[in-house]
Amino acid sequence: PFGLQGKALSRDYHQEILQKIGYISPLAWKNVLKEHIAFSQDPKQIAPMLFQHERLYFYRYWQAENRIARYLQQAVTFSQKNADTALDKAVLSHFFTPQPQPDWQKIAVATALARPFCLISGGPGTGKTRTVAILLAALQLKQQKQNLPPLNIALVAPTGKAAARLKESISANLFSLDLPLSLKQQVPTNASTIHRLLGMHAQSDTPRHHQGNPLHLDLLVVDEASMIDLFVMEKLLNALKPSTRLILLGDKDQLASVEAGNMMGELGELLRLGYSGAHCAYLTDATGYAITPASSQLPPICDSLCHLRHSYRFDANSGIGQLAMQINNQQ
Repeated sequence: PFGLQGKALSRDYHQEILQKIGYISPLAWKNVLKEHIAFSQDPKQIAPMLFQHERLYFYRYWQAENRIARYLQQAVTFSQKNADTALDKAVLSHFFTPQPQPDWQKIAVATALARPFCLISGGPGTGKTRTVAILLAALQLKQQKQNLPPLNIALVAPTGKAAARLKESISANLFSLDLPLSLKQQVPTNASTIHRLLGMHAQSDTPRHHQGNPLHLDLLVVDEASMIDLFVMEKLLNALKPSTRLILLGDKDQLASVEAGNMMGELGELLRLGYSGAHCAYLTDATGYAITPASSQLPPICDSLCHLRHSYRFDANSGIGQLAMQINNQQ
């Protein structure tokens, strides 16, 4: 309590703290500190601390969360403009063969073909980068079929090591796909760090690319999204043009970033809610799998979230599979 992390509070010490703040409960701070110069209740009035929705924020953290939320709201608003079910179905047939059970990689690719924002989550061995390699080729094939120029695509990851792994994995999966060489050459394999892409420097809080000088990209793929903290994610989204498509890739059950913020984990909690009736109808037509819609009304962003559920590395009934499931269920 009171920000004293890792310090065991004795009863006497706890009483001493309460005495210093006049035994005021946190719920009453909003009224007591209403006129204090360091506290604000209106986002337009900048102060070190901000009261919003029964919570107390550092203003800078609230601002970053608010900007990310606004980006996501706008990204899912324009979800239908790229939807062409017949074309998407034709494109998917080049990469996937019919299966009796739902192929979640195919469902993820179909979702990303139709939507400008897509988050793909999957545990170890679920084929995240294979899915993205297929998706990138599928998007370029869709451009060809529409007689449009190839997309300008960038691949990034939070660290140099993660960027190197992304490059190796995309290259290996692309090599295994039975595609014309001309199409493979349109899929990038080089990856960089987010800091290098944005032009971030330790000496300055403002990167080279921002809202006033955005990245000239048609599509950005971000791997290991669970490692990205709140402020880096804010800078990344702030540097994208409204027309730039975004794909976030990662594992919602991985450890969160070292710094504050866990966007991947927060959005991952919505995966259990399912899809809307409209998106399920699209998926049924495009993939051939009958996906049951959620029984209740969902936030629009749910239709942009994908969960790769089948691990090709170990069986769910194996020892490691059962252990992983129990850990993720906090058992």
